[in-house]
Amino acid sequence: MEEKEVLVSKIGVEVFENVSFQKVYNTSKTMVLLYSRQSMRSGSANKIHFVVYDFETRNIIEESKFDGGSVVWNDNTSLKIYPYKGIVPQGTLDNIPNQNSEGEHRILILKKSL
Repeated sequence: MEEKEVLVSKIGVEVFENVSFQKVYNTSKTMVLLYSRQSMRSGSANKIHFVVYDFETRNIIEESKFDGGSVVWNDNTSLKIYPYKGIVPQGTLDNIPNQNSEGEHRILILKKSL
């Protein structure tokens, strides 16, 4: 696990440069979600930037940015993306495939379930 922590820190520093970031492993610890939430001017939504690193392929398998909202693990192989209500999406949220829309969030499938 220590090797993974060192690798995750290195990836986070490279991707997010001088911006602080959070990391969340999926339950099987085969992938990690790294994300930063930058505050924009007061009263406006945050800017979300995220990447998913797959330890099996040793690659970043997803990267996106969007205004407002949040991103969390849905299960071991997919993310839930919650856009902020009332904001016209700017960035690449529109490029995230709406593979399964359940009203207030989008499901982004990263890998087929085994």
